[in-house]
Amino acid sequence: MMSSSDPFQIRDTYVRVGTMADTYARIAENAFALFLDDAADPSPLFCPPYDPTGAMDREDRKAANGIKTIVFSAMAIEAAVFDLAAIQLGDRVATLYLDKMDLLSKWMIVPRLICGRSLNENGPAFNSLKGLVKARNALVHHKSREWDREGKAERAMTDRWAIFEKDQVPN
Repeated sequence: MMSSSDPFQIRDTYVRVGTMADTYARIAENAFALFLDDAADPSPLFCPPYDPTGAMDREDRKAANGIKTIVFSAMAIEAAVFDLAAIQLGDRVATLYLDKMDLLSKWMIVPRLICGRSLNENGPAFNSLKGLVKARNALVHHKSREWDREGKAERAMTDRWAIFEKDQVPN
């Protein structure tokens, strides 16, 4: 443990217990692979019109794997930045001062405290992180809508999910 009077040094060795970043990342990677498999699966084209359950099951699996990809990717990145801060800055600093910050702020502040530089706010890493946070928030804070006779709400939902699958899940 480092005292406040010790000079700061970047640690190159550490042992931590209970880290979850790798576990969350593996779940996200596996879900993404399954999402891609379902997206590329041509079998619904060959389902008889009187038995659409195969296509519906595939769409349900694809949606679930897309959601898992996004949510667990965000969890992995959040766990990783906490571990990085705890390793390099200490558990006390990570828990008391950094833990309640939003994910984007953590990834701007923690590298600056450790390395003297932040992520480039206009760079691909930060922009991808912003997209991930937006997608995660859309899922975690999802709001249902009231049904309408014209089907506008249902069409809007279908359109939103199609855009979401196309733009957010693969990124």
